[in-house]
Amino acid sequence: MLGFHWPESVATGLLLNIKGHFQVYLAINAYRMNVISMSTSIALVFVTFLTIIYTPVVVAKIIERARKRSPTQKMALQCVNPVNELRILLCIRSPQDVYSAINFMEISRGPVNPGIMVYLTDMIDLTDKIAATLITQGEGIDAVTVTDPTVVEMREKITQDVNAYLNENCQGVSLRRMMALSTVNNMHQDISILAEDLMVHLVILPFHKNQRGRWTTSG
Repeated sequence: MLGFHWPESVATGLLLNIKGHFQVYLAINAYRMNVISMSTSIALVFVTFLTIIYTPVVVAKIIERARKRSPTQKMALQCVNPVNELRILLCIRSPQDVYSAINFMEISRGPVNPGIMVYLTDMIDLTDKIAATLITQGEGIDAVTVTDPTVVEMREKITQDVNAYLNENCQGVSLRRMMALSTVNNMHQDISILAEDLMVHLVILPFHKNQRGRWTTSG
């Protein structure tokens, strides 16, 4: 029928009759105008009720069937236990990305318990100038320290902006500052290794990227 299969056609037809407002209005006004008796009016209202009582079941079946067919369900965090905190690797490149990161944390934090753990990661382009300022101490994720004044100032500005948000809205959000230091061509590998080491559930990367000597943000 018009390109629809019979199950969809029947479901659509049933849903078109779900409200019953007109039937109830007609039954009441017909009784007031002495067109029908009280018993007939009650019978009409009762029949109207019977025609809409099945609606929740039909809608539930339609939603269940749509969810099974929807490809977006495969991209959900299905393997994350809701009783455990959600660990997110949130990557930014400059202080201009802080407000977007804050908005993402705001919509992702959920209830206070278990909350979310956000690894706010600065993506630093490893140039010869920055490489000359590196200090290595020990091993692990935090073994390398960048002493380049520009990078230090940028990271401090990001930390201040994020801490200002957390001081007012810290419930349900735990934050740890991280750094991904690599060349542009190898940055994806460092991000993958960092995500695996931290055992995060979700990795968020900046959307725009242009390579013009160094990374810049363009609209």
